[in-house]
Amino acid sequence: MSSVVIKLGSSVVAEDDGTIRTDVLGRICDDVAALYGDAMSRSSSPVAPIAPRAGRDEDRSEPASASDRRAPGGQRDRPGQLYRVYDELLQARGVPTAQVLLTFFDMSARTHYLNVRHTLAKLLDWRVVPVINEKRHDDDR
Repeated sequence: MSSVVIKLGSSVVAEDDGTIRTDVLGRICDDVAALYGDAMSRSSSPVAPIAPRAGRDEDRSEPASASDRRAPGGQRDRPGQLYRVYDELLQARGVPTAQVLLTFFDMSARTHYLNVRHTLAKLLDWRVVPVINEKRHDDDR
């Protein structure tokens, strides 16, 4: 069973001013819908998570600066705003989605990691495309 993971950096999903690039996301969602349709017509090959990485420097594991942790629109990272765009675009193409917010804590211990892995596997079994976003611990301040 093969999966496809699509990871998008902030420069792909948003303009410099933070405006979400719905035209770009629409084309990506077209591709996801095509993969999803192909997976549905074959046995049980899932379309794997879309993982937006808004606010991350592509070559670093930490945000480049506090301002880089801002979500599209210049506000604190609000994964729900970006997810709603993905959800609307994919739902319009007949692809069910689920938002998955992950923190460092979710990957910090094996039991936590296994819970995440099980959840993602179950969503894929249900033919739901997980849209994964990272929620930084310090975003709660």
